[in-house]
Amino acid sequence: MRESLPRRQRVDFRAGSMSEDVQIAVERARTRIGESLWNVMTSHEQTIEIYRELRALDAERVAGNAVRKPTTSGGDGPSR
Repeated sequence: MRESLPRRQRVDFRAGSMSEDVQIAVERARTRIGESLWNVMTSHEQTIEIYRELRALDAERVAGNAVRKPTTSGGDGPSR
């Protein structure tokens, strides 16, 4: 009988110990990627996407744009 692989521990990124910027980045990444794909990504892949969103937040601030909350439309750019 084949042994099953250990289950990957699911980490809830919505925990209360994160800074607001990280929470925004996580939600933006999760929205952009899509919940079904996000749930099968490795923690490393998720981390890459979170850092990508943190860099985008920094770029928006440098450009003078306000921080936006993720939209449910899945769009990557700000809504106008």
